[in-house]
Amino acid sequence: MKQKKYFQKKPACLKIVFFLVCLLTGYAGTAQTITGKVVDEQGIPVIGATIVEKGTNNGTTTNVSGEFSITDVPKNAKLVISSVGFEKQEIKLNGKSEFTITLKKKTNQLDETVIRAYG
Repeated sequence: MKQKKYFQKKPACLKIVFFLVCLLTGYAGTAQTITGKVVDEQGIPVIGATIVEKGTNNGTTTNVSGEFSITDVPKNAKLVISSVGFEKQEIKLNGKSEFTITLKKKTNQLDETVIRAYG
């Protein structure tokens, strides 16, 4: 009695499914969730600071406590942190997942001041 062709192809299908499962599992292991807090030089939380994974649109903003959480970030990525009135900062993750980031205030000096008075 001959076996049906279905049973002969089944091991090949299992190999493909196994390969795909291994591939997807390996990919999921390289991403992580990053959490932290953004503060200024006096330790005051920076509200509305933008945190973005460099080179992508994956990003978030800080809440009223200066805290943030960003998901699906590779372990070797860089984060770009910016806020109005502060200098932009880049941080390399190096496998870390929790940060406290201190932003420095931007110092812009004016060369001259123009005053106009209307009467």
